[in-house]
Amino acid sequence: MATFFSVGMFAATYTVAGSKAVLGSEWSETDANNDMTLVDGVYTLVKENVTLGANTYEYKVVMDHDWNNGNNAWPAQNAKLTIAEDGTYDVTFTFAEETKAVNAVAEKKGSAVVEKHYLVVGQKEIANGKNWDNAAEVNLMATADNGVTYTLTIEDLELTKATDYEYKIVEKGSWTEYFPNLGGANAKFSVEETAVYTIKYVFTVATSKCEVQTTKTSDVQPGGGDEPGGGDDPQPAATYLLFGSDPAIGAWAGDGAVALVDNKATVTLQAGDCEFKVVPSDWNWDNALGYAQVDAECSSKGISEGDQGNVKVKMAAAGEMTVEIKEGKLCVTGNFETGDEPGGGDDPQPAATYLLFGSDPAIGAWAGDGAVALVDNKATVSLQAGDCEFKVVPSDWNWDKALGYAQVDAECSSKGISEGDQGNVKVTLAAAGDMTVEIKDGKLCVTGNFVTEGGGGDDPQPVTPDGIYLSGSFNEWKAIDAYKFARNEGSEAEEFVLSATLAENDQVKVVEVVNGEWKWYPDGMDNAYTVDAAHAGQVTIYFQKNYQEDWKDFGGYIYIAVSGTGISNTVNDVKAVKFIENGQLFIIVNGATYTVMGQIR
Repeated sequence: MATFFSVGMFAATYTVAGSKAVLGSEWSETDANNDMTLVDGVYTLVKENVTLGANTYEYKVVMDHDWNNGNNAWPAQNAKLTIAEDGTYDVTFTFAEETKAVNAVAEKKGSAVVEKHYLVVGQKEIANGKNWDNAAEVNLMATADNGVTYTLTIEDLELTKATDYEYKIVEKGSWTEYFPNLGGANAKFSVEETAVYTIKYVFTVATSKCEVQTTKTSDVQPGGGDEPGGGDDPQPAATYLLFGSDPAIGAWAGDGAVALVDNKATVTLQAGDCEFKVVPSDWNWDNALGYAQVDAECSSKGISEGDQGNVKVKMAAAGEMTVEIKEGKLCVTGNFETGDEPGGGDDPQPAATYLLFGSDPAIGAWAGDGAVALVDNKATVSLQAGDCEFKVVPSDWNWDKALGYAQVDAECSSKGISEGDQGNVKVTLAAAGDMTVEIKDGKLCVTGNFVTEGGGGDDPQPVTPDGIYLSGSFNEWKAIDAYKFARNEGSEAEEFVLSATLAENDQVKVVEVVNGEWKWYPDGMDNAYTVDAAHAGQVTIYFQKNYQEDWKDFGGYIYIAVSGTGISNTVNDVKAVKFIENGQLFIIVNGATYTVMGQIR
């Protein structure tokens, strides 16, 4: 039979994302310069003559330029490449697709001295108003002892007693090298009384030690501060930040994030799309809250999953959005656009945990952003006329848990459903119409007015008539009358005969249909005969159910004679063979087929 392809069968693209020092871009999953090449069965990327300092660099391998909320990246924890001394290196990354094993090897090519630039990142209260900004020049540290230690002094900071202030020391412009505790917690300090301080950050390179020296310079003055009335009255702690693409929440710049006070924040968004997450104030992204944490019961309509698991909303016009944390879940309310539904609205909607995804444009045309969400485990779509293949996929795109033909429940589904490629559900519509897919007890109920082997509708239709047919890429591997063999009454060696026109590179097989059962010659996949230039054009095709060794060039069951040439394998220059098809008498002479009127068929 033919081999059909779905989107999942094409080769994936694998990209190395990680440290800018090694890869030239900072954790970019879309940088095509870091796409890997398949070499001897292993995906490989080589970065040549890279200047690296003694350090540990981190990276992952990402599939198809899409993190997919971490599901498309390996390993789960970052892989590490350790460089023992400064120098120039050739770095070779490898990835085994089957085992998901990653590796990196650095070969030193020459010497180099790598100049370090360290700066302080942290809460804006202790970082010159820059909130966890790894490129803020104002927080650049200086060295007075040739790189043994680095320091930064900030004056006139009003600090509150018993408050943990958090920070890190990072290499400027990158999250590759950061201290303390590479990959771990932030450094912290606190003061014993609320006052105005001068603080001095000290970083010792050899030991990676981070220190803060605090010097009280004055008491807090009554009426001071930015808030009306000033004073020392305690304020609610902001332990989470609302951070995203809209300017009101930072435009993805850390110092614009909005604090959630008492676990709640209200902001005014511009018209258009907005994506965001709620991030702990220590910027620990492992504990960030995104789409997976949205509580549909208390949230508005029109909320979907954005890139990297972000929450995504769309405003028809500028307006307010409120985000609140309740029992570890997000309540997101606002007048968001809701796709096909009229208007926006604040009514909670059930969560969509499955997607209907397939070949028809109404369900994505195998492009993921066009998949249709099943709401309350049900979706109705309008399909075009013709074939459609699909699966129902979890919203996290875990294909191991996809539902396909094997899960179709015949008791609640329409007739005319068959198995497509890769276990897809396959239906055919004679005319455009609705299809409804519903999940019930882990099974699929698929209903619609599907074609059932010759007719439309939900009632059983006649199957393909019994007979022997030439089938192939030229007729979409169907069994149709135009390619039906007739019995060859003039020869026992060539049991069946057919006159047809074939094109070079057509793939062909023979199928025998008996009581609706199809038997292929030869049986199996990827073994069709591909027509070469010498056997293209008007030809006569002979078929024998038993394998013929001397017909092996054509797959063993057929022999193709080019009309008008007299070429034959076992026919041996038969002068005249007759056969009747559809009431018409035909004559074969030296492989060419004629009607009794002398017209070439």
